[in-house]
Amino acid sequence: MPEAVERADAVGDPEDHERDDRDDDDDREPRGDPAAERSAREHGEERGQHQKSYSPLRWIKARIYRARVSSSPIGADAVVPEPRDRLERLRLLRLRLAARGRLEVRGRVRVEPRVRIAVAPGARVVLEDGCLLGAGCRIEAAQGTVRIGAGAQLGARSLLVALAGIDVGAGCTVGEWAVIADHEPTYEDSERPTRLQPLRTAAVRLGDGARVGAHAALTAGATVAPGEVVGSYETRAPRSAP
Repeated sequence: MPEAVERADAVGDPEDHERDDRDDDDDREPRGDPAAERSAREHGEERGQHQKSYSPLRWIKARIYRARVSSSPIGADAVVPEPRDRLERLRLLRLRLAARGRLEVRGRVRVEPRVRIAVAPGARVVLEDGCLLGAGCRIEAAQGTVRIGAGAQLGARSLLVALAGIDVGAGCTVGEWAVIADHEPTYEDSERPTRLQPLRTAAVRLGDGARVGAHAALTAGATVAPGEVVGSYETRAPRSAP
């Protein structure tokens, strides 16, 4: 009989073991306020997660970006102007001084940073009212006249090189990285290096409202009809007679 009592004391009461286990669980995982947990679940938040900090600057930047994109055409020919700054007139003045009277400006012209215009003696560049020169674009006129029509837009890092003449009509859009060149090499003499052979030159003309996609190329003699679209990465050469 004494042995049975000792064995029962060693085993203990099962209810006491369950109570001890619950106490251990409570020690390992403290419980929070049920009302607070219910409120957190209603707001879609779990315990242990932190809310992301609110940044007014991020909201302002998003509003500015949406305003710029929504006010411009969407596609490969889209030209999204940079925000206006106080240095536009200074950049235009610097370009006019560097051209030494060979750059003609008619009206108000937007000039973004890093724009370069080189005009050789005997050549001329004309910028019509309301045109835009995108950031980093280049205009090089060795001969002839380069005219950028009223309201036309040259995308960032686009390139225009003229030996005969380039005419960009009013309201045209030239996409980023597009190239317009009115000359190309010839290959008539197979015994001479290409760089020593004469260039073929012919004026390039873009009708009013024409659109040239990003990375497109227009070569000597190319013509784009008013409102026509030149696709991105397309190369436009003069159409041969049938």
